[in-house]
Amino acid sequence: MTRYDSSAGSRANFRLRHVELIAALYECRSILKASRRLNLTQPTLTKALQDVEGTLELPLFERTNRGLEPTPYGESSRDTPRSCSRSCGTRPRSWRVCAPGYSGKVTVGTLLAASASILPDAIARLKMERPAVAISVVVGTYDILVPSLLVGDLDMVLGRCPRGPQ
Repeated sequence: MTRYDSSAGSRANFRLRHVELIAALYECRSILKASRRLNLTQPTLTKALQDVEGTLELPLFERTNRGLEPTPYGESSRDTPRSCSRSCGTRPRSWRVCAPGYSGKVTVGTLLAASASILPDAIARLKMERPAVAISVVVGTYDILVPSLLVGDLDMVLGRCPRGPQ
C-alpha cells in the first residue's frame, strides 16, 4: 500500500494529493472503496481526510451509517480535480464563499464627511478579505440615516453622532 505523509498536519498547504483524496471520497462515498481506489489503508485515508478538513478548516463530508455524505463544501468538490489542479495551494473560491461571513450584502449609511475619508479604506479592506460581499453605500444626513438604520434598511451608519441635549 502507498503511504500517505501527513506529518505536517493541519498546518500543511492544500496539495494536489488532497485533490485526489477528495475526488475519490466524493465519487465513492465510502472510506473503504476510496481507500482501495487510492491504494491506502482505511485508517490512513481517514487520517488524511481529517488533515484535509483541518487544512481547509471546512467539513467536506458527514460520516453516516450509510457512508459519506458531502456537505455543501464537499458537494462543490465534484469539480475539484479540474478547478484545483490549476490553482493548487489555495482553496477553491466556491468553498470560501460558502463559509459564514464570506458572502452576502452590507448596506452602509454614511454622512458625507465620513464617506470621503474612512469609508473607502474600509471597503477596500473588506473587498480584499471577502470579495464576494456586496456593499451598498447610502449617503445622507443623520435625520434620514438613523430611522433607516432602526427599521433595518441599513446595516450600519458611519459618522459622528450629534450631541444630545445637555
